[in-house]
Amino acid sequence: MSSPNKLIRLLKKNSHRVTNFGSAPHRALSDHDVLCVLFENNCVQNQGILTSADLRNCALVCRAFSEPVLRAMWQTMPSPAALWWLLVPEDKQITPWIPTKDLCEQVLNAEQWHIPERWFRFLWYARFVRKLQIPDYDLEAPNHARLLRTVLDDDHGQAVFPSLQVLWYSPTASTDTCFYSLLTPRLRKLRLSYSRALDTTLPLRLPSDPDFESIINELRRSAPGLQHLRIEPYYMSFKPRFIQQIATFEHLRGVKLMTSIPSTSFRILAAIPGLEKLHVSHFSWNEASDPCRTMYTPNLVSILVCGDSTSLTELFRALRAPMLEHANICMAREDAPAAEPDIVACLDTFVQAISPKQLRSLSLHVGRHEPATGIPLFDFLCPLFALSKLTRVELLGPNLPTIVDDRDFATIALAWRELEAFAMPAMSWERGQDTPTPVALDYFRRYCPHLRSLKLPFLDPCEEYIDYPPPPPDGSYHGLHELVIGSAAFRECVEDLGISEVEALATYVLNLFPEVHAGCKPDWDLRSEPTWARVLLRARALREVRDLNRGY
Repeated sequence: MSSPNKLIRLLKKNSHRVTNFGSAPHRALSDHDVLCVLFENNCVQNQGILTSADLRNCALVCRAFSEPVLRAMWQTMPSPAALWWLLVPEDKQITPWIPTKDLCEQVLNAEQWHIPERWFRFLWYARFVRKLQIPDYDLEAPNHARLLRTVLDDDHGQAVFPSLQVLWYSPTASTDTCFYSLLTPRLRKLRLSYSRALDTTLPLRLPSDPDFESIINELRRSAPGLQHLRIEPYYMSFKPRFIQQIATFEHLRGVKLMTSIPSTSFRILAAIPGLEKLHVSHFSWNEASDPCRTMYTPNLVSILVCGDSTSLTELFRALRAPMLEHANICMAREDAPAAEPDIVACLDTFVQAISPKQLRSLSLHVGRHEPATGIPLFDFLCPLFALSKLTRVELLGPNLPTIVDDRDFATIALAWRELEAFAMPAMSWERGQDTPTPVALDYFRRYCPHLRSLKLPFLDPCEEYIDYPPPPPDGSYHGLHELVIGSAAFRECVEDLGISEVEALATYVLNLFPEVHAGCKPDWDLRSEPTWARVLLRARALREVRDLNRGY
């Protein structure tokens, strides 16, 4: 589609967003405001219909489009390298790209920020930036930090990024505070990743009890409207006084602390008015369990918590979260391996702590325990079947229950009829034990009409006496796109299927899910166990032949 046609489609698609609020037209927006909304909400960074090339063409076609287009193109910066390029002397801009380390040296040697014309040009583009990322996995993060310390710490008498709303910064040391110059009153999301320095010449030496209080004080002064705070100190714990300081932000809606948090600190965070998201990488209970004071969180919609089943049970016994919609629970190693009934009791307590019909997505990771041998999957998940409105479910971990058959998947499909995505890619099972069969796929086809992504553990196509259901009746349709079948625990026990058996199984899968892997890359087929990869590759070929015969 050409750029003019894309632009016409864009205007028609978004006209109601910028001209109507309710039933009356909104007359406060100028033409410039309307163009800014259209381009910013539909550029390639937001998965819109306009690519970077389309945006450049729009800027060249009409002068009125120029600034709105530049605002859209510069609003998200995965790396500040493009900004540093503005401070490279023109006679040095020979190639369109150079390594960040060389770019850093050229900027520092030239000192173009002392030249008013060059600095004003830098500021003109910097004012468009709303999201800036210097992640910890970026090997060039130390070079970017060096430039920030040198260029932005110089007293320029004005904010360099006045529109910045989202910042992800990775300090190169515990004393690295050069990101202070990036803080603005408009900042809404801040992520600080205190992982070890990626440059071995700049080791990250974090003290056992780092002083984050000065950071919080600076945030309160420079970014009073902060709504989401994420700190990743890794292997460190915060003092309760620091947690209390975090709780003083008036507009805070989300807190993610990738560290160990005791229950007393968790209470402080849970009591933040208006808190909607609370993520803690490790939780431990340090209170008397009886009597247990209730933690009432009326606005909490998302929680991520990791801990042993005993601590999590105490947490859920105290927690009351009637609006919770998304939960990510990880049961980690305990001092003594947990018995399976403790895990089931923990899940039962969790269900009682929330409104069962409110929860929409659940991710459960059972890891680092001894394998849960001898417990059926039905008994393990029984407390969760009350969550009838779940649309996304993940059951992760190598030590999930080992007794699983087709009837368990039938129960899952019947209990969670509104599923859109279900994942249980791994399962521990013993040699010689019965395994589920491809018949399980038909249960999801029958009872979960909205399912679009399905990841199951190994389904044994070589099991004797498999009673395959008949093909679906004519006119029935299921829109499943993604199907992954996990590997078997003992590959030597799996018999290789012959050509005719692969053909029959591929036809069976295609009858159940006519659009399986439609539009997906071929590597989707290879994500399954080798035998099932052959089946799915054949199903793809059969679907392509079918579509060709139908004239699609």
